[in-house]
Amino acid sequence: MIAITCLQKGDFCSNTYVVENEKGSIIIDAGVPVEDILHTTKKPIMAILITHAHFDHIWYLKEYDQAFHCPIYMSSVAYEKMSDPEKNLSRQFCEKDFAWNIPKDHVQYVENQTFELLQEPIECMMVPGHSDCSICYFIDGVCFCGDLLFENGIGRTDFADGNIVKLYRSMKKVLEKPVKQFYPG
Repeated sequence: MIAITCLQKGDFCSNTYVVENEKGSIIIDAGVPVEDILHTTKKPIMAILITHAHFDHIWYLKEYDQAFHCPIYMSSVAYEKMSDPEKNLSRQFCEKDFAWNIPKDHVQYVENQTFELLQEPIECMMVPGHSDCSICYFIDGVCFCGDLLFENGIGRTDFADGNIVKLYRSMKKVLEKPVKQFYPG
């Protein structure tokens, strides 16, 4: 049985999730400061999962990497985008260029596979549309879908790597899964 806490901070209001059970915690996306994570859970952080590499979902990833010393899971495309302010959209939305160069040996590439964390199977599915590096993570009937969905609708597709046709195809694939609840980015 997992417990889920949603954290939100800053101008962009992206969601960061702390998912935990008796074995420890994992973090999904990196949109809040380390202190917020530490106030939320006292359990060890076992991994960080990134849904896509737009700046608001990776903003604190460097700090997480330094604080938690755990594997970071993402697609290989997301890894390449993190270090490019044009592709991670920080040049478009922020007052400064934003780029992370997380060491490759800290990163686990996941694309359409299942792995285990906290003794829970985690299925990941590539879901292009909002971004070409988007991944959904399925844990115990719950879908952490990044910006495939927003609070009141589907994710936007007006960025260079967005595509409305791919977004609808991704939604169709996700809706074929036995999902009890969605947690958007």
